Amino acid sequence: MPYRLNRISLWSVARTAFVVCALTGFAFGIFYGLILAVAGQVIRLFLGNGAFAEIGMVSGIAGVFASVFFAMISGVIGTLFALLAAWLYNITAHLTGGIEFDAEIAPVAFPGSVSGPETTVPQDVPSDDLPAASPEK
Repeated sequence: MPYRLNRISLWSVARTAFVVCALTGFAFGIFYGLILAVAGQVIRLFLGNGAFAEIGMVSGIAGVFASVFFAMISGVIGTLFALLAAWLYNITAHLTGGIEFDAEIAPVAFPGSVSGPETTVPQDVPSDDLPAASPEK
């Protein structure tokens, strides 16, 4: 049975994009922060304790700041671009009819169930404790 995606909810895109982009930005920020901290220690090690004595501490603070900064900037900018893409899709889908796709309902096995796609009842739950199947409408 073909389905058609006519519209994407902008609020759901904003929520999801913000979380994904902020977490990704935080991970990249930690990576760049570690590079800054190591670079500061290497500079201090090779250039001595003269004018560069405090660069190790400053690079460590910059490393912590980088992770927070990357998370905030990535979250905001990524969300804006995702919202722009969803908004453009909604406009285009209104004009062209959207994207058609086929979908099927796959059987879902409970954890601890007998293997095989046709069995979905867990082994450790008595059958009289399971909810009764409601007739489809």
